[in-house]
Amino acid sequence: MRDKCLKGKRIGYLRADAASYQAEILNYCEQKGIKYAIGAHIDRAVKEAILSIKEDEWRPYENRHIAETVHCMEKTNQAFRLIVVRRPYQPRLFGEEEIDLKERYKVIATNLDFKSEEVVKKIGMPPNLPSANFTYPQNVKLCKKSN
Repeated sequence: MRDKCLKGKRIGYLRADAASYQAEILNYCEQKGIKYAIGAHIDRAVKEAILSIKEDEWRPYENRHIAETVHCMEKTNQAFRLIVVRRPYQPRLFGEEEIDLKERYKVIATNLDFKSEEVVKKIGMPPNLPSANFTYPQNVKLCKKSN
């Protein structure tokens, strides 16, 4: 199926959710020259990367703030950009959320060379989702599944 769908075509861009935030996928994209924007899991290493961003590096962005840092995984062959969007956050009354959480972060791993704000706009990350979720731009054509 994949061969039929991609025959004669080259993947130029990959946009995916955090399920694709894997060293193997990032390495593949780098090796093949594929530009990517992938939602990142906020694991311990990513939290440390976020905390390493100085307060004066955060820029206003719509009703939020945006910043970036450079990051790598243990098994990635090269470093990549982490674009981080944070918004003020008020915990719920009855402890349904993490108690110490003051801001909500969304993180995008990317090798795109647009400004951070442009990356967020181009990939269509909605401002109020609790994690890095993406919608497909209108100009992206997907292969139809055959029966």
